[in-house]
Amino acid sequence: MRAYRVSSRLASRQPTWDDTSVQVRKASNMLQSIETALTDGDAVTRTAFGELLLAVVNLARIAGFRAEDCLQQVVNALLAD
Repeated sequence: MRAYRVSSRLASRQPTWDDTSVQVRKASNMLQSIETALTDGDAVTRTAFGELLLAVVNLARIAGFRAEDCLQQVVNALLAD
């Protein structure tokens, strides 16, 4: 929930925070950097993962969802199987 609130606050301060195409590109670039590092055997920082997670939370917010609720729904479905 905290990430959702931070994402909402940032949207009021940074115009591109609500721009879907900018945010999708940003998240995609972050994921690609992490993928490259992991496949090359390089270390990935906690900050890199945190930034990616915040970007995904923001995309969920833009789409009208709370990322935590989405994650909880998927986890519950997996546990039900």
